[in-house]
Amino acid sequence: MELDNFTAQQRVHLNDALLFIESNLSQKLSINIIAEISRWSRWQLQRLFVEYTGMTIAQYIRQRRLAVCAKKLLSSQDKHIDIALSSGFESEISFSRCFKQHFNCTPGQYRKRGLYTHIRLPLHQTGFHPVRLQYKARFNLQGTSCQVQG
Repeated sequence: MELDNFTAQQRVHLNDALLFIESNLSQKLSINIIAEISRWSRWQLQRLFVEYTGMTIAQYIRQRRLAVCAKKLLSSQDKHIDIALSSGFESEISFSRCFKQHFNCTPGQYRKRGLYTHIRLPLHQTGFHPVRLQYKARFNLQGTSCQVQG
């Protein structure tokens, strides 16, 4: 769904929920609390969230937590358990399992690789447009000449 199809009030409510999620990523988050913050019922919040993003709130939170962990893995020498617990994961095992599912490598392998890839930026900072940054080695691209908007 396009954001233009949301009313101004719905955008405000969605942004409130996203800001709350972002500022509380390291805490245990409850859909009931997020729904209160958004001023919607939990069912309406979940329906609109999935309608816009194509993912559930739990999936979004997990991807944001993993992005925070990925950044910490590359910017610090903290132990994996410390990164996991400070980012809202309940154990190193659940963190490692989620990390490997998302990044297709272990946290240790990701740290050794040293590339910040496959991350989900906060939706409220990107104007509700999900963006994924990925860094690739330099390469040549061949094809026809055309103009790309975006």
